[in-house]
Amino acid sequence: MSTAITNPVSATEPKEADTEQKLSEIPNLRDMQFPEIHAQFLIPDVQADSRSIAQTPTTTPISSQEADIELEVIGTPLVNFIEERQNSPTGVIILDQREIQRFNYRTIGEVLRRQPGVVLGGPPGEDKDVRLLGLPKEYTQILINGQRFPDGGENREFKVDRIPVSLVERIEIISNPTAIQNSQGVAGTVNIFLKKAPESRVTDLTITGSTEESVGPFGGISLVYGDKIDNFSYLLSGGIQQREAPKDKFKQTLDIQNRPTQEEREEENKSLLDISLAPRFVWQVSARDILSFDPIFLQTEEEKDAIRNITNQKFFSPSGRLQERQQQTVDLDEDKTITGWRLGGSWEHQFSSTANMKLGLLFQKTDET
Repeated sequence: MSTAITNPVSATEPKEADTEQKLSEIPNLRDMQFPEIHAQFLIPDVQADSRSIAQTPTTTPISSQEADIELEVIGTPLVNFIEERQNSPTGVIILDQREIQRFNYRTIGEVLRRQPGVVLGGPPGEDKDVRLLGLPKEYTQILINGQRFPDGGENREFKVDRIPVSLVERIEIISNPTAIQNSQGVAGTVNIFLKKAPESRVTDLTITGSTEESVGPFGGISLVYGDKIDNFSYLLSGGIQQREAPKDKFKQTLDIQNRPTQEEREEENKSLLDISLAPRFVWQVSARDILSFDPIFLQTEEEKDAIRNITNQKFFSPSGRLQERQQQTVDLDEDKTITGWRLGGSWEHQFSSTANMKLGLLFQKTDET
């Protein structure tokens, strides 16, 4: 805000000649010499605050200054996933390997739990099934490398926490499928892509551990090793993880007079051992032909011990005095083994830069005992 104040001309004001002389003494703006100022952001000094901005005078033009930060892109740039998400005709979330490893997730279920519109069923520490758009689990399709993988359960839903995070290349979540998706993915599709055979030698050893009480202890080890020899590339990947899923449940039923008619308390200890193998083999037969072999083996050993105490009570009406009390204890001991494997291979022929053909053979089986 600016304010202008005008005063009447008084007799004490200077004459016009004096005013012109004073104005002539003020230098012109184009004749004034100013030092060139430029800002240096993120000064590479450990003791300096990276948020500070230093202004220093210099006589050298800004264009001739060397850059303070040099960016080096290693591997596939992340912009590919961003462009793929922007150009997709459907609502898709793409999580690459860097995003997956950013928060030190233990399982794939923990990765999906943080995404919008994704809900996972099961007690804390056990992500049993994925549900999109609030629909039941049988309306969500789970794919591994673009193919359905049957699993145990009444609806053959796939338990995503069986696969170690270190074996995953990226995850795609399609929440609003179009006509190109089949009817098994009405609520959406979660496509899990495992790591591919590399173009150069790759070695990755991952050891994880957690003692968090709310979700149970966790421990695992996984190894990824791959290389390319002439026209043949391979990847050997596998992992073993041990998970604990404790549960303490209490349920109380009250009558219309707020008296407990039934109380149920259940303490459960569940231990799960997961074994995963996902090797990849690719052979460049010729300049236009590629043969690939992608087997998968998943096995889960589950041991569950539970104690359930049930108390039923009856009361006299209207006095409210206790009439009958019954107690029942149920011990549950359940051992389960889920084994699933897949043998898959494909032949791809490139006719031209815009036309190719791919033929594949897939056989898979799941047993639950």
